[in-house]
Amino acid sequence: MLNELYKLLNFIIPISYISVINTPLSTMYSFSYVDPDGAVTSFVLTSEYSHTDGKDIYAKYTLFVDGIMVCSVLNRFPHTKAKGLQTQPSNNMAFDIKAARQMEVLLKMCSKKVVAQEMMGQRMHMLKTLINEQNAIMH
Repeated sequence: MLNELYKLLNFIIPISYISVINTPLSTMYSFSYVDPDGAVTSFVLTSEYSHTDGKDIYAKYTLFVDGIMVCSVLNRFPHTKAKGLQTQPSNNMAFDIKAARQMEVLLKMCSKKVVAQEMMGQRMHMLKTLINEQNAIMH
C-alpha cells in the first residue's frame, strides 16, 4: 500500500461515518471523504477468509477507492491448527507483511469507530441524526 494513502486513511477514518456489513466469513467497512473542493471519494475495506494450508489460516484484505481495487494482500495466522478443507489461494495473492499490517491497522480503526458510533447512537436513543453538521439540536 502506498504510504501516502495509508496516512490519508489514518486521517479520514476517525472523522468519517463508517458503515459495516458482517457475514460469517467477511467484514466490509465503507466510508466517504469530501475534500475541501467538494469532491467525494468512497472507500471500501474488506477482510475475508482466504484459505487454509492445513496448518495456517489466511485472511485476504482488500482496499477499494471509488470502486477500484488499489490493494489486496494476504495475512497469515500461523499455527492455528486449521482442520478440514485445505484450499489454495486464488489469483496468486501477494503476501506483503508490511501492507498486511497496515491494512489490519485500518480495519481495526474502522471497527473501533463503528463501536463508538453505536455507543453514541444508544446514548441518543438511536436518534443518530440529532448531532451532525446540518442540525444543531443537542441534549
